[in-house]
Amino acid sequence: MNLDLHAKSPFERIRLFLKLYSLPVFVAIFGIATYCMAYDKAYEYKSQHKAPTLAQISKPQIAPQITQEIQAPQVVEAIVEPRDEALGEYFVDASALNVRSHASTQAKINAKLYRSASVEVIAVEGEWAQLENGWVLLKYLSRA
Repeated sequence: MNLDLHAKSPFERIRLFLKLYSLPVFVAIFGIATYCMAYDKAYEYKSQHKAPTLAQISKPQIAPQITQEIQAPQVVEAIVEPRDEALGEYFVDASALNVRSHASTQAKINAKLYRSASVEVIAVEGEWAQLENGWVLLKYLSRA
C-alpha cells in the first residue's frame, strides 16, 4: 500500500483521503443517521402522549352523590361457650419443659417434660395449662 502524503493530482489526494478516512467517515454518517431516527421516534412519542397541563391537574373531580342510606349496625349478642376444645391431649414442643406448682414462672419446679411427651390438659388459665401434677406454659404444647 503506497501512502504518499505528497500526492500531486487532486484525484490522487481524494483516493488517499478515502483510503485513510473511509471507516471513520462511515461510522460518523451511521451515528448521525441513528441519532436522527431515534430523535424522530422520541418526538413522535411525545406528541402522541402529552402530559396533562397544570389547569387539567388542578381541576377538582366531583364525586357522584350517594343516594343510598347506610343502615345502622345490628347488635348481636355473643354466645360464650366453655373452651372444652382447649382441653385434652397435647405434645411437648420444647426440648425440656418445666412443670411448676402454680401458674407462674417464679413458682417451684415440680418436674420436667421432654420433647414429644404426651400430656393431658385438664384446665386452661390464660397462657397456662394445668396438668395432673402442675402447670406449664401453653405455648410450648401442641395438638396431635
